[in-house]
Amino acid sequence: MKRNPLAGPAPARLLRSAAVLALLGATPALADDAELLAKACGDCHTTAADGTLSRISGQRKTPEAWLMTIVRMRMSHGADIDRQTEAALVRYLADTQGLAPSEAEPYRYALEKDPNMVEAIDEPLGTMCARCHTGARALLQHRTPEEWRTLIDFHVGQFPTIEYQALGRDREWYKIASTEIAELLATTQPRDTEAWSQWQAADKPGVAGDWIVLTTLPGAGQAYGRLTVSGDASPYAVSGDLTLADGSTQAVSGQMNLYTGYEWRATLDIGGQSYRQVL
Repeated sequence: MKRNPLAGPAPARLLRSAAVLALLGATPALADDAELLAKACGDCHTTAADGTLSRISGQRKTPEAWLMTIVRMRMSHGADIDRQTEAALVRYLADTQGLAPSEAEPYRYALEKDPNMVEAIDEPLGTMCARCHTGARALLQHRTPEEWRTLIDFHVGQFPTIEYQALGRDREWYKIASTEIAELLATTQPRDTEAWSQWQAADKPGVAGDWIVLTTLPGAGQAYGRLTVSGDASPYAVSGDLTLADGSTQAVSGQMNLYTGYEWRATLDIGGQSYRQVL
């Protein structure tokens, strides 16, 4: 994986590795949390004949997006989901209804919070969607046609002034969004894609083992070293050392969650400084 160095917000700064080479690893087992999903969400989301849940089954997205959805359910609808259940649901949904690497790659700047990225979202999405949030937020999702239309309705219900704001009041915003935009997204961002089918069937590289890391630490400069990932499933333990350009060494320790077979999210202590790592 190749990434550009990125400085992130304090106190938990974001650390991105410029290059990472896996040396050793073992394939982790995917936990089946379908029953937990049904128990946590089934009171409000109806169950279809095939066991899937309404709304939830019609979309795929990133771990961060699934977390945002669960938090919104808790805050807006009083969903009784504790932190442990929340973490398990995010892992399960990201693993079973996530994005293929090729689907996420064009928009990783949003996941990795790249401050040097200036979006260039094609019209009409630039005006209709990216005037309120990043275009990547929409394009890091894949949904059924019905789900895209429902998402438009959600926007109007949740943000009723959306039609009266700048770039909304000068056009029939809802009509355009519920027809042209919903149809466009259903075509370009469908739930079912060949990329996702291939990624689901592909052998996933193991994460446990030793990794060689080349990176840039915010405020410290370039660094390299070896990190050891241990454990059978998320959260994995991470330990090791990094050597800075001046020859000094900093100890590394922390935890890492792996989502969708490739999305690496870690919280690390490096030389006494807290970092969040996104790969």
